[in-house]
Amino acid sequence: MKNVIGEVLACALLLTGGAIGNAQAAPASSASATPLEQRVEALSAALTATQQQLEQSQQKMLELQKQLADLRLQIAAEGKGSSAAPASGGSVNMGEVAVTPETASPGATSASMEERQQTVEAAVKLYDQTKVESSSKYPLRVNGLILMNAYAIEGVPDNTDLPAIAARQTLTSGNGSIGASFRQTILGLEGNGPRIWGARTSANVNFDFFSGLTYTNYGTSAGVVRMRTASINLDWAHDSLEVGMVAPLISPLSPTSYATVGEPSMASAGNLWTWAPQLRFAHQQELRDGKHLQYEFGLWDP
Repeated sequence: MKNVIGEVLACALLLTGGAIGNAQAAPASSASATPLEQRVEALSAALTATQQQLEQSQQKMLELQKQLADLRLQIAAEGKGSSAAPASGGSVNMGEVAVTPETASPGATSASMEERQQTVEAAVKLYDQTKVESSSKYPLRVNGLILMNAYAIEGVPDNTDLPAIAARQTLTSGNGSIGASFRQTILGLEGNGPRIWGARTSANVNFDFFSGLTYTNYGTSAGVVRMRTASINLDWAHDSLEVGMVAPLISPLSPTSYATVGEPSMASAGNLWTWAPQLRFAHQQELRDGKHLQYEFGLWDP
């Protein structure tokens, strides 16, 4: 009996010792696992911060995408020759961004439309100032030169504003003059016409007020307007035809001076400036390096 009781007590002591050993080992294992838990917590915090940064970046990308869509819509509305902004309910695919009236900024759209309207109004006002009314559909342009010449002359010239010779003073003539004139003012018209035989057609005419001074009582009825040049032109790719009253073919260039617009300089020294009826044909032959050789033929009535 004593032996049995002793064995039972021994088993109880062994079980108690094992429980105490396990209780002592638990804090040790808990202490050894603390650095791992800290690392897990640090990784979790870093992952959370990274996720927040990704969300912020995605939000910024969406904002930039919307700004790009608004900018493209504004450029499309303001561009010359481009179509207007899409109507309500429609959409326009610009690159990789789909722009719709819902996603576009209303403020930017209204501002672009208002700016476009102001641009159109300014262009219309400029066109009203520069256009010339024409009974045909072809455009017409006005050109010219408003010129005033002032002069002071000593002696007795044959012409006050464009003297050629000076005469000897007489008892009835003066001895010098001073004045100003608008007689050398030039007015011109240029126009383009339809295509004829595959050629572009154009015409021009120029006038001045240099027909001559009037020294009579009825001088205003004599008229001072003079037609300088007038021509009709047909231009092909390499050929051109001109018919009208123009400078002579053999002397197309003249010295230029604001003092002698009505009559070119050196007219009395052999300058063949006289405008006369003429028919001229020109042909261009292409050479290398962008150069060309031109042949001209004409009929001139001197």
